[in-house]
Amino acid sequence: MEKGYVYLLDAGELLDKNDKEYKNYSQVYNKKFGFYDWEMTYYHTLEQAIKDAVAYAKQGDKCYGIVSLQYKHFSHDTDLAELLTEDNDYDMKSVVYNIANFNGKLKENFLAE
Repeated sequence: MEKGYVYLLDAGELLDKNDKEYKNYSQVYNKKFGFYDWEMTYYHTLEQAIKDAVAYAKQGDKCYGIVSLQYKHFSHDTDLAELLTEDNDYDMKSVVYNIANFNGKLKENFLAE
């Protein structure tokens, strides 16, 4: 088993503080939103992860895509879809790209605000 870096796309819907699920999904990243994830997918390339993050954000209001760099154990022939999405870092240090849709407008780097 080798160790290496892969990109994780966390995509889903942002929850406001008044949402009943907010507390369950707000203990990651900048802790200003609840991050209700629809999908978690690993990528070998940053370019493809960003492309898919933008596609998720375009799906509608409060949709987001966050790409982070994750250190994982895998062999060179591992299908990334087989990697578990557990034990990842969901902190600001690991984030390399983020985008969200607010009222039909895409906002890159929304986590920095």
